[in-house]
Amino acid sequence: RWIVLKPMPTKRSGLAAAYIGNDIFVIGGEKTEGSYDVNEKYNIQTDSWTNELPMPTNRLGHDAVDLGNKIYVLGGKTSQPTETITGVNEIFSIKNK
Repeated sequence: RWIVLKPMPTKRSGLAAAYIGNDIFVIGGEKTEGSYDVNEKYNIQTDSWTNELPMPTNRLGHDAVDLGNKIYVLGGKTSQPTETITGVNEIFSIKNK
């Protein structure tokens, strides 16, 4: 069966997600006007969202993988001023885990 949970604060597509502990990190993505740098965390135990430190690079269509207490965000496309494939790789370190 499906259960409806609290929706993401930022509506978007083309995002990446990584799961660490009880949290799902939803990073970047696409909006009508371009790409996002947003990084939001969903806690599965409390059904709540919090804002995390945004990525240095706006992007969409990228991947994210968790390793230890870090999230590696790889590649994708930027949208400033037009969509351009990027090789930028960034690491987000999770605190208090």
